[in-house]
Amino acid sequence: MIDEAVIGKRVVAGLLGWLAVAVTPAMAAPELVTGFEGSAGRGYGFASPAFTFPASHETAWVVRGTLSYLYYDFREEGGRTKVRSPGESIAILFRYSTPQLTADFGPGYEIRQTRRDLASGGHTDVDENGVTVTGDVFYQITPLTNVNLIATYGGANHYTWARAGIKRQITNLNAQEATSMYVGAEVTGQGNSDGHTAQIGGLFEVAFPQDRASLQLRAGYSRLRNPDGSKESHPYYGIGYYRAF
Repeated sequence: MIDEAVIGKRVVAGLLGWLAVAVTPAMAAPELVTGFEGSAGRGYGFASPAFTFPASHETAWVVRGTLSYLYYDFREEGGRTKVRSPGESIAILFRYSTPQLTADFGPGYEIRQTRRDLASGGHTDVDENGVTVTGDVFYQITPLTNVNLIATYGGANHYTWARAGIKRQITNLNAQEATSMYVGAEVTGQGNSDGHTAQIGGLFEVAFPQDRASLQLRAGYSRLRNPDGSKESHPYYGIGYYRAF
C-alpha cells in the first residue's frame, strides 16, 4: 500500500534540498524571508528561501521553499488542547511585476508533523499533507505609500491566513540616505476548525535600499474565538526580515 504522506515528505525534502543548493551568489535572483509572529499561547515562525526565474520583462516563475513551526492551544470541553506542528513546503508561483505592482500566485505542497496534547488526556501524532495556495499583491499607490494583500491556504491542516496592510515612508524622502523608515497599519484573519483569530495592529519598518533588505516590527491586538464559542483577547507581536541577493 502506498503511503502518500511518506512520498510527499520525500518529494518536499528533496525539492527543499535542491533549493538550498540552488540559492547561491552565482545565481541571479535569490530571496530570503524569515520571521516570527505570536501572542499568548500561539505563534508561527518560518524561514522561506526562494529563487526567481525570469520569463519576460514583467513576468517570472518563483520556486519557494518554507520551513515553519506553528503552535497554538485552544479551549474545549475538559480544558485546553495544545498543538505543535513543524512543517515543510514547496511552491511554484507565477510573478507579475511593474514599477508600481508586484503580484505572486501559485500552488504548492505541504507536509506537517502535528502533535496534539489533548484536553481529555493523552496525545496524538499525525503526519498531515496537502496542497497549498498562495497569493500576494503589493501596489505602490504613491511614491511614498504602498498597500498590500497576502493570503495563504494550507490543505495539510486546513489553515487559512490573510492580511491586508498599508505603509508609508517617513524618512529618506529624497532617496539619498542608506536607510528608509516606514510606518503602517494592518488587519489579519487566520485559523481553522481549532479556532479563528482576528488581529489589528501597526508596523514599523527599516529598509536598506542599497542592500535590498528590510526589517519589520509589528504589534497589535488579537481576538480568538475557540471551538467551544468562548473568546479571548491578547496583544500580539512579530518580527520579520527580507533580503534579496
